Amino acid sequence: MKDGMVSLLFKVDLMGSVREVFWAAPIFLISITGKTFHEVFDCMEGVAPMGALSGTGRQEGKVITLPGCRLRESGTPVVCSAVALREATLVIATDFNTAAGGLSTAFHSELIHRFLLQLSRWMENPPVLNKHQSVDDYQQIQILNNELVNTHRRLEKANAQLNRLNEELHNRLVQDALTGLVSRYQYRSEMEQCIAKNPKALGLFAFIDIDSFKAINDTYGHAVGDAFLVGFADRLKKIDMQLPTICMRIAGDEFGLFIHGLQSVDNQFFDMFWRQFSEVMMEKPILTGTHTLPVSCSMGLAVYGQDTDNIYTLIEYADFAMYQAKNNGKHGYRRFDSEAYAKAHLR
Repeated sequence: MKDGMVSLLFKVDLMGSVREVFWAAPIFLISITGKTFHEVFDCMEGVAPMGALSGTGRQEGKVITLPGCRLRESGTPVVCSAVALREATLVIATDFNTAAGGLSTAFHSELIHRFLLQLSRWMENPPVLNKHQSVDDYQQIQILNNELVNTHRRLEKANAQLNRLNEELHNRLVQDALTGLVSRYQYRSEMEQCIAKNPKALGLFAFIDIDSFKAINDTYGHAVGDAFLVGFADRLKKIDMQLPTICMRIAGDEFGLFIHGLQSVDNQFFDMFWRQFSEVMMEKPILTGTHTLPVSCSMGLAVYGQDTDNIYTLIEYADFAMYQAKNNGKHGYRRFDSEAYAKAHLR
């Protein structure tokens, strides 16, 4: 059996003591013989498992499931199912049902119940009493045991595949595949988390568009264009304002930069930020491996906590300011102007 997998079949007497262990995985669990059920398992508050099997509520032949149990020694969550015999109780403990939810869990439970019922009938009718029936029952037990093991393995494989797919999906949503920056699918969540850590502070959103990027693709091809974008993104990560910063690729040749934690923002700050941005991003050309290409950008700036408290609106405002910068001759920045925005949207 797979390491870490719990599969335990044992018999408990009417006093709740383990009298016989038929199989145990991990193997050290075979040592529970002689211990009481409650010395081996810690069940959730309110569950009195042996009472239903050895007390007044005991019903022979009925399979019950004991939820919320853990192995005391390791803390491993398990599901215990039990069936009462004439002078004992047959219990199977497994982590099968913790491997998946929904219909798979229900299917596992059904298999376990069928297994216990078949095994209890076989134990109550020894081979000497009915040889042919005992052989058939034993074969059925083997078949059901194989079904349990094989189903568990299939669930483990499916669960592992699901985890891989979830991780891949998460990475695709969080990171832009080409540049490694935060993607357009995740930027809002990332910004919300950043703001939540310091909700009263201001945040600067810079909407950045690479000037004449289409000409790079048209002239040198998309491979060179992609290399240029990667080089641009690498530089964007180096912008350091000594504050929490999120670098993102919004779409194509459009990028975003969100800086949070500012106490005040004025024209002097905007000028200082543009100078630092220009030094890091545009002072030197980008080497694409085969070409050396100059960098020019247009930028729009909007302030969270001042222009708006809505993240989508903030990006829209910065986008509007960026287009004003482009219309003003490119290679520069514009601060969001609420009056210009209102006039543009009245047309």
